[in-house]
Formats: sequence, structure tokens, C-alpha cells
Amino acid sequence: MPKAKIRNQCPICGDSSSKFVCRMGKEYLETSAEGWQLDSLRNRMTGLDFEADTEAGINYVECDGCGTFYVDSVYPVEDTFASLQEEIPISDSYPNTNLANLIRGIIKRMHADSALIRMALDSTSASDPKVLDYGCGIGWDLSIFRAMGIRNVVGYNIRDYMFPAIKHHMQPAIRLLNDREELEKLGPFDAIRCNSVLEHVEDPNLVAKDVFDLLKPGGIAYFSAPMVSRSVMTKYANNVAAGKKVKNLHEGHLQIWNRDTLPLSEYIQSKGFEIIPLIGGTDHYDVRRFKKAFRFAAEHGWRAKQIITGHLMSRSKRFRHWVFLARKPV
Repeated sequence: MPKAKIRNQCPICGDSSSKFVCRMGKEYLETSAEGWQLDSLRNRMTGLDFEADTEAGINYVECDGCGTFYVDSVYPVEDTFASLQEEIPISDSYPNTNLANLIRGIIKRMHADSALIRMALDSTSASDPKVLDYGCGIGWDLSIFRAMGIRNVVGYNIRDYMFPAIKHHMQPAIRLLNDREELEKLGPFDAIRCNSVLEHVEDPNLVAKDVFDLLKPGGIAYFSAPMVSRSVMTKYANNVAAGKKVKNLHEGHLQIWNRDTLPLSEYIQSKGFEIIPLIGGTDHYDVRRFKKAFRFAAEHGWRAKQIITGHLMSRSKRFRHWVFLARKPV
């Protein structure tokens, strides 16, 4: 049975002192009707054997240095998931997906992807841009980039178990890699998407540096990772204690950024990037109907407010966000 890697220091700043936040045990991860109800076999495969040790669990702690919330024990969750997924045959559709919800989700992703590419084109003046999805997951964004007409699209993931499904469902011309040395040969890139990656890796500092190194000067990156305030984390901890599932808290999320002390945007800025606020898009409505027209106008008003706020906060160096664009200085 695999053993957990014990973290004796913060993965962000290296501080060795921390305070307890909450404990994820059998009730929260497996047993409670309101909890995660994770498969006990899968948990045993990662080393979390609650049958052998009912007191087993994983602690979230808060770093006394930078305030980052992180798990003190790292189990091979991603490797276990990869080995299980390898046994699932490729079908004509991804499992457990509602097509209408899937389409809506992809439309939302398209806004962020288009903002990333447009900004990269303006910043690098590339005529034939190279785009990388760092931690490409299920591959939706790769297909979106190809649909934009971009010829040089690369998907990178250190585990390749999803590659056959991506090839099956997306354009077969997309290049997929799990070899870092091969990836470097294809760079540098004009645009890099790094979505929901930093919270899953043991060394987020290494990933942030990797994205920076793979970008060409003037290149644009998209970053997104969980970030909460200390008060929100306290609410999370209360739910964990009550056996209620919290989307952000599970054994696969190894760190969560603290909005009060070191927001994700400030963390990425400290790695040499220039932060660019990303303003969310609005849905489209049938403006022939008064309520729909009013809602459409209200959402555009909200967006205008976000633009002004983002401008002022970025100029005053007080922009704090968990999703944004970042530019590598020339």
C-alpha cells in the first residue's frame, strides 16, 4: 500500500510552522450522506485505508508565513485516478455528461480562451501563434483553440491516460505530450493556459516557473486556482466537521491560496509576471422581452463596473483574484 508524503513545510514559502484548520477523515470523505462518498477501494489504493485505521485522515493547515492553506499529507490520488481511468474504454461520449450543460460550460470557457489568444496576438505580434494548454485535462480548450484556426496547438500533461479520449473526441491533429524535454523543443509559446493545475501539484513554484520559462517575452498566460479568505475557510472547516462536502476541500487539492495574505494573483506576480485583470463575459438574452432586456443591461453594467475596478486595483497594486491573465515582460 502506498504511503503519504509528509509535508513538514509550506509548498509556497517553505515556512515550517503552521496551524491546524480541519481534518478530512472517513466520515467526510466516505461515510456521510452529505460528504464526498468516495469509493473506499479507491481510497485504499491511495493509502487512505479507513477500515484498517479509522483515525486516518488528512489535515489542512494554514502556513504561519504566507497564510497558504495546504494538506500536510500528500497521497498519490492523481496516479490512482489515472490507473483506474486507463481501464475505461473510449465511447462516443464522455461518461456522466449532460449535453446541454456541457455546451453551456464550453461557451463560458470560450470567453476566457478568446481573451487569452487576443491578448497574446496583440502582445507578441505573432502571425502564426503557438499555444500550449499546460495540464490539458479532458481537452476541451485544445479543441477551442483549434477551432479558432490556430495551427500550433499543444496539450501537455504529465499523465497521459486521457490522451486517447482527447484524440477520439477532439481534432486528431492536436499534439499531446507528457515529456517536459519534448515540450521545451516546441516552445517558446505565445499563449499558455494553466487552468486548475497549481492546486493539484506538489510543487506549485516549479509549475509557475515552468509556465514563465515556456512563454516567449511578451507572451500571455491564463491562470486559475482556488483562493478563499480566512473567514470562508473557517466556514469550510465547519462543514468538513459536519460531514458536508466542500467542493474545494478534498485530498486532490494540495493547496489553496489565502486571499487575506497571499492572493493567487500576487503569488503569480511574485514569479515575474505582469498581472492583467480578466473581465467576465455576459450571456445573451432575447431583448424583445423586457425582463430579459433589463437583465442583459444589468449584466453589462456589472461588467463595466468590473472593468473600472480591475483598472483601479491593478494600478494601485491591490488586485486580488483567483482567475486572470499574466504577461511575461519583454
